[in-house]
Amino acid sequence: MGRKSIFIFIFFFPLLSFATERRVIKLDFESSIGCKSCKVNEIVYEENQIVSDLVWQQIFTPYVSMNVFCSAYKFHFDTLFETSVPVQTGFLEDYDYLNSANIVSNYSRHDLYVDKDFSIQFQLSYDLIDIKNKYIFSPQTGVVYQNRKFCAQNGFLQYPEDSSKNWTGNEEKTELSGIVISYEQSFWHLYLGFENTFIFKNTILKVSGSYYPYISVDSIDSHYLRSVQFFDSMQSMQGFDAKVSFSKLVNDDKKIWLTIRSEYDYFFCEGDSYSNVIGATTKDFALLANAGSATRNSALFFSIGLFINLK
Repeated sequence: MGRKSIFIFIFFFPLLSFATERRVIKLDFESSIGCKSCKVNEIVYEENQIVSDLVWQQIFTPYVSMNVFCSAYKFHFDTLFETSVPVQTGFLEDYDYLNSANIVSNYSRHDLYVDKDFSIQFQLSYDLIDIKNKYIFSPQTGVVYQNRKFCAQNGFLQYPEDSSKNWTGNEEKTELSGIVISYEQSFWHLYLGFENTFIFKNTILKVSGSYYPYISVDSIDSHYLRSVQFFDSMQSMQGFDAKVSFSKLVNDDKKIWLTIRSEYDYFFCEGDSYSNVIGATTKDFALLANAGSATRNSALFFSIGLFINLK
């Protein structure tokens, strides 16, 4: 530990201890388990027309989360960590539009495996309005980072024998085995929002919403049957979330609450697309001049957990 670190520790630790003893700083902890359903569209454009749409559909993926809440006067600083359980859940549907817009030319379907899906969030809020501790209105702002990777395995292809024809669903299925496609997203976004807190006897209801003024998404899409890999870099200002939570006191000293929460998230991004060969010695991706990329994400969360007052 350097001299600066020692000085900071010596200077701030007594202040933190004093504030905690005087209850100026309040610490709370929440641990939750839940499930989420998530739909991720991976869209490819050529000459401003959609030529491919890969729909990654997670269904009831289990996850766990941990929250730490730190409050001082009317300010609140919250940290949230969340991670999904690696599991086979849902499916990938791959639609190609090679002959004409809005008409599917090729189709495939595969099992979806979640390799990883975690996020970390930091939030700052302030109790702007407090009516007799029965209703509290709190503006909030924060940042979220998320990383997730899906793999599509097994399944089948349905391609017309005549490539000039469109898909009907009656074509012969070509069965597949093993990993066909993998898709990894790494993204972060800022958000501005509000929270309404309604306090009743032994129960608390919270309703909140946020707008994403900036979103940045990088993704790697690997097609193993074609030995090609795509890198997409996308940004936008199109995103929002809405949350509702209900907490019930479960002991007499008001230190443990049972919390049920629901959340819906949505965002859309567009950007540039690059390509490379899987296994190439160089990691340089070539810009696809006449192509573009986009992603549309929507997710629905349900969780139940325990909220514990530490101080």
